[in-house]
Amino acid sequence: MLNITHNTYEEHQHFRQWWVWIILVLVELLCVTGVVVQIFMGQDVGTEPVPIWIMILYALFILALLFMFYRLRLDIIIDRTGIRYRWYPFQGNGRYIQWSEIESTEVRKYKPIREYGGWGVRFGITRRGSAHNVSGNMGLQLVLKNRKHILLGTQHPEKLREFLNDREQSVEGSPLE
Repeated sequence: MLNITHNTYEEHQHFRQWWVWIILVLVELLCVTGVVVQIFMGQDVGTEPVPIWIMILYALFILALLFMFYRLRLDIIIDRTGIRYRWYPFQGNGRYIQWSEIESTEVRKYKPIREYGGWGVRFGITRRGSAHNVSGNMGLQLVLKNRKHILLGTQHPEKLREFLNDREQSVEGSPLE
């Protein structure tokens, strides 16, 4: 979801790749099938079957993971004071970076697997800093004044670039900043 006003850019990204969901649902179906076969058909599953309560507990655990994964999202909020990003529901306020801490920003194309080892919360394989991304290969590269690099994935690179350009122009003409 994207919400842009004159002063604020808000992007909320969810893991919705079809192949990830197929894997997760198949694992859950496998667990539920084992429970059904063992309870209702009276057949043991495997050569050394586990107690049914463990199978039920495992199926419920996988179901809880599915629900959590469905709710998981990366929130990016950019306003006149700085940039905030968080992984909901795990981080309350997330990380906030003031503009005064940022040396440069660039919306760029990146290679998620080669540069960061994939998607999610990642730490660069080739000294590229950290990445927070959900899918795709476009992101906002932040270089902080302390030389740390943070990449925030985006699903709307052109709108983000336009917002940052507008912000930069308004700050240059503003006596307040």
